[in-house]
Amino acid sequence: MRPGAARSVRSALAGTYGRWIAACALGELAGIGTAAGAAIGLARIAGEPHTLAQKSLALAVMTAAGAVEGAALGTLQWRVLRAQLPRLRAREWVGVTVFVAVLGWVAGMAGPIFGSGSGAGAAAAAAVPPAEPSLGVVLGLAAAMGAGAGACFGAAQWVVLRRHAAQAGRWIWVHVPAWAAAMALIFAGASLPSAGWPGWAIVLSGLAGGLAGGLALGAISGLVARGLRPWVDERAWSLAGRVAAVTGATAGIGREIAVGLARLGATIVVLCREEHGAAETFAAIRAAAPAADVHAVRCDLASLRSVRAAAAALRARWHRLDLLVHDAGTIEPVRTLTAEAIERTLAVDVVGPFLLTTLLQDRLEENGGRVVALAGIYHRRARVDLADLHFARRRYDWIAASNQAQALRVAFVAELARRAPRLTAVAVHPGAVRTRALAAAPPLLRLLAATLARPAFVRPELGALPALRLAAAPALGGVTGRFFDRFRLAPDRPDPSLSARFWEVCARMTAGRGEVEDIKSVMPETLRSAWQ
Repeated sequence: MRPGAARSVRSALAGTYGRWIAACALGELAGIGTAAGAAIGLARIAGEPHTLAQKSLALAVMTAAGAVEGAALGTLQWRVLRAQLPRLRAREWVGVTVFVAVLGWVAGMAGPIFGSGSGAGAAAAAAVPPAEPSLGVVLGLAAAMGAGAGACFGAAQWVVLRRHAAQAGRWIWVHVPAWAAAMALIFAGASLPSAGWPGWAIVLSGLAGGLAGGLALGAISGLVARGLRPWVDERAWSLAGRVAAVTGATAGIGREIAVGLARLGATIVVLCREEHGAAETFAAIRAAAPAADVHAVRCDLASLRSVRAAAAALRARWHRLDLLVHDAGTIEPVRTLTAEAIERTLAVDVVGPFLLTTLLQDRLEENGGRVVALAGIYHRRARVDLADLHFARRRYDWIAASNQAQALRVAFVAELARRAPRLTAVAVHPGAVRTRALAAAPPLLRLLAATLARPAFVRPELGALPALRLAAAPALGGVTGRFFDRFRLAPDRPDPSLSARFWEVCARMTAGRGEVEDIKSVMPETLRSAWQ
């Protein structure tokens, strides 16, 4: 081997790749060692299981060994991955690894344990023992079984991994050959000893097979593991010297967005209804980034007067603004109008953000800034009625009001991108997230979110990642005015005519001092009747 190639190999083995191989090898060694010890101990204590109770005990013991293997493998793997994926929690990764390992051991051991007969039938079968399959057949079957197990293993871990890392789909497929090779080596270690071998040699052979299997598992799956990159790469990206304003940052996803931006070095302006309400966000930011520069500005998006005051404060205190994130939203169970006679869901979700953005638009454009608006996928079900935006003539329903507001939020982003080409404006659906907004949802939805659908709901820290990526990624490939479904660019494109007409309606709503009569005076006759 050439000296340069040798150095490259040593460097790879000393880095993530080498640590991953070691983690898999030690995890499998611990698992196979536990299983071997459990099997020998069980055989010495109870002998060959014959009764249903004995077989059930044997399966329980081997299942426990599988749990040990999953816990050891998952913990050691997590210790390697957390350096690349800092938001990956041990209980997420270890939990799913233990779950799949236990299922695998149950599936693999139930047949041999319960398939063995007893009584006269077993004695007759024992009199004419079946021919032992060749080692090649055993290893081939083991490899096939390992490939199937690898697909299941990779898919289960992918469910967790996709929330943290880009290009996680390769995780499933690399585990097919990885576990095929690992299982063949594990079975080789278990199958090589003959009945005449001493007990210690049989155990040693099994451990050697487990170690070799772990090394193969790590060497193959590590080719993908070493290349995993987080959705938000805090080691490579920086927002130092930039100013970011975030609405809805006093709780939930908005707070985590503010924390994430601060970790990237941005100056954070928390826009909140009451400045004292930002205390918990300040604490969370400084816990994650002790040197963070963080401020609060009062901004009630339901009040056009408050929005204007907030924009004026931002312009006065900061000479630049690089990023504006619209996270704040509301769900109103009954139709409620603001002081300016705007339906409250529409005001908080769309009209207030529209006014704030347009008042700060020139500052954002100066440095090629970004506007990121969080929106839901249910904008696709919205029925937008520009002549009755406030549900004066339609029956009010909170779902209809929310869907309409989300659709108009996406339309606003599209039109902003058209009118301000120096800006990058995008909307994003964060996915199903466990936030306080669930408390306002119907009882059935809350029940599902807390039980059957709970695995689909992520914590706010992960729900913030799609917006953080769009806000902080060095380049978005020129994409603007579009909607992202989490990390994927969605095909949704709002009607350009609707977007342009709604922009004009918003401009009229927010014209002048925001007083009701002033707004009515500039509205077309077809829209005045909607204001009641």
